[in-house]
Amino acid sequence: MNTRVWIALLLAGWLAAPAAAEGLTLYVAANGSDRWSGRLAAPNKAKTDGPFATLARARDAVRAAKAAGPVTVLLRGGVYALAEPLAFTAADSGTPEAPVTYAAYPGEKPVLSGGRAVQGLKAGPDGLWRASIPAGWRFEQLYVNGVRATRARTPNVGYHYALGSVGSVMDPATGKAEAFDDRAFLARPGDLAPLVDLTPAEFGQVVERLPLLGDLPAPPHRY
Repeated sequence: MNTRVWIALLLAGWLAAPAAAEGLTLYVAANGSDRWSGRLAAPNKAKTDGPFATLARARDAVRAAKAAGPVTVLLRGGVYALAEPLAFTAADSGTPEAPVTYAAYPGEKPVLSGGRAVQGLKAGPDGLWRASIPAGWRFEQLYVNGVRATRARTPNVGYHYALGSVGSVMDPATGKAEAFDDRAFLARPGDLAPLVDLTPAEFGQVVERLPLLGDLPAPPHRY
């Protein structure tokens, strides 16, 4: 799995929302639509116009409108899931005469999140929660109901530490004695016991192998 779960950005701290400058004001809201004009802070009663749904749509609208004068984009409260990075370039810059401002809507706290939702979590008889995730996902942060959670790990608390280097030992790949200081270490048997019965594929999901390991097979069960 190679997922980087992206960090949620709390816009309340990004920029305190000022009173809209003279010029065009655009709005983005979780209940908006990118088919609308973006010029209303909330959908109208007929649901025919209202705020944009995404910052990407607002960014594109700013690019088209900024030549006419100042543009302010106000983001309403809520969580905005990003499927890809939100990129800004020189084309999105304003000028002293026509500044471009992105801000949180007054009194509201929008959040941009690059996280992905893990679906189908179920508690097992051992009290552990499990879910299947798509191939290729890798993440280093896990949040449950907005609170950072501890991912499955061993040990549950603290860390394992190497006891020292192994020096020269028999290389299982060549059958010759070689220096393994850069490829192996001494550890307490109990610390590595959970790895002993893993297949090479499972082991590769647990340990991120460094380039210096080359194409060596999974470490032998000689801990």
